[in-house]
Amino acid sequence: MRKLTVLLCSLLVLSQATGCKKKKPIDLDPPKTSKTSETHDPEPEATTAPTEAPPPPATEWYKFEPEPTRFSLLFPSKPKESSTPTPSAAGLMTQHDAQVSYKTLFYGLGWMDFPAGAVVDPKKALDGARDGAVSSAKGKIRSEKAIKLNGKHNGRDIIFDVTTPLKATGYLRIYIVGKRFYQTLVVEPAQKRDPDNVEKFLSSFAVVK
Repeated sequence: MRKLTVLLCSLLVLSQATGCKKKKPIDLDPPKTSKTSETHDPEPEATTAPTEAPPPPATEWYKFEPEPTRFSLLFPSKPKESSTPTPSAAGLMTQHDAQVSYKTLFYGLGWMDFPAGAVVDPKKALDGARDGAVSSAKGKIRSEKAIKLNGKHNGRDIIFDVTTPLKATGYLRIYIVGKRFYQTLVVEPAQKRDPDNVEKFLSSFAVVK
């Protein structure tokens, strides 16, 4: 299975959204004062910048159901969809993607159907998807655990760290449901944690068939 390009798109979006701004040069010359003036303005009191709190969860989420009888997922807003023909050892497959950025986070969903005659080994398919996704993002796995969707479909819950093009954390869940592969992903910059929205997105994924 080819490396999923949604990872690279997410990091590009984040690097643009949280790019560093150039600092204004500091004027090292002291301010000029009038020789005839003897009064001085009081020095401003030092203040401490407030600690930035994580953004509140989005209130109006969009329920994404491209195939109402198959699956659904909540996005912070309506995602952008795309489809790409993908050659594989099992034959030609079509990769479907849905993506949206909200504040400083990137949300992505990918899914594809294996060819009708393909024999799917869930463990090998999940291992390949994990390795391809993490390596394409040049990430390092922090944790991984086996999970079950609806108590019966094999999946993985993976957290990985990325250092380029910016420091970020990826939250990846992948599933094999019959002859279909699903991937849900959230990427957040390391300096702006948003655990509520991350969990809301990932836990909202549901397969109804």
